[in-house]
Amino acid sequence: MELYVLYFNEWGWEEGEDNTGQILGVYNEKEFAENDLVKAKESNNHGDYFIKRVKVNKFYPYGC
Repeated sequence: MELYVLYFNEWGWEEGEDNTGQILGVYNEKEFAENDLVKAKESNNHGDYFIKRVKVNKFYPYGC
């Protein structure tokens, strides 16, 4: 089974400040993730949004 994860990466504002990442939603259909991606971009444009497709019960040693 595959799921779609809506992820937000916010940039650090000050020099040397770390970026932070947040999972905004997990979906079983890509269409739902894409709809919420549009809504998220409308409410906050201070970072990067993307959708990642992940397999359930799979370990990703280096991220996905």
